[in-house]
Amino acid sequence: MEGLNDKNINNNAIGGMTAAQLQTVLNAVLGMDGINLPRLLARDPTPRELSLVKVEPFKGTEAEDPYEWMKSFENAARANNWTPFRCVEIIPGVNVGSVRRTRVNDTPESGKQ
Repeated sequence: MEGLNDKNINNNAIGGMTAAQLQTVLNAVLGMDGINLPRLLARDPTPRELSLVKVEPFKGTEAEDPYEWMKSFENAARANNWTPFRCVEIIPGVNVGSVRRTRVNDTPESGKQ
């Protein structure tokens, strides 16, 4: 740590330690290079997207409850840190069979809405 010397540290204010002793303690606690605060402060605070909770595909059968499936999807989205925009991108990938065909065929590009 540059700038630490006996001239600019009052020994009584630091518990009687010399500059060299203080530097040794700080190096032991923070490491030789210290903490890179600008790098820590500049990083993106948004949590990373994860894949902790798997989403079961929704097939659209009569045995499936769409409301229960949506609840489980929302729980997975929260656990996996998915944004609402990302959820819109993921949902078509987990809808299979007739549900997916209906959704794809009802797009503005197909002329059906």
